[in-house]
Amino acid sequence: MEEIVKSQTHQMTTMIMIKELDISKIDSIMKIWLEANITTHGFISKDYWKSNYDFVKKILPESTVYVYEEDDETKETEYSMVWEQ
Repeated sequence: MEEIVKSQTHQMTTMIMIKELDISKIDSIMKIWLEANITTHGFISKDYWKSNYDFVKKILPESTVYVYEEDDETKETEYSMVWEQ
């Protein structure tokens, strides 16, 4: 599944895509995963998320993950993951 949306603002074209995770970008996705979980789940110790980092990084490629990208860059502010196993 790949969705492409083009938007023009001030004569600049932005390519927006929702697509399956490109495994070569896993480090970027994991950075977002860690920061988002620490920020969103303040009631859970940061150490919990950090201790699960390697496990999640290992199983993520086995799941179906969709990411939002603008101009081939994964956006941290507009990030969501859908896991299907």
